[in-house]
Amino acid sequence: MKEKQYLAKLGTLTQYHQWEAFMEMLNAHMDNHQRKLEQASEVTELYRAQGAMMALKALTKLKDEINGLRKETQ
Repeated sequence: MKEKQYLAKLGTLTQYHQWEAFMEMLNAHMDNHQRKLEQASEVTELYRAQGAMMALKALTKLKDEINGLRKETQ
């Protein structure tokens, strides 16, 4: 239930220019963590980079979640 409240408040983020800037930032972070993933010398570094990549990829799907909520409430 709380998730729907947060998604509703994030609706303005999905406007084109704001979303594009957000995606550019996420892509830059994913590139950084991809490099860390490739260069990891310890298992803990590898796991941390994998976790960060999973979280960032989840954020790239945020727009779909927000738009899905809009369709449910209409």
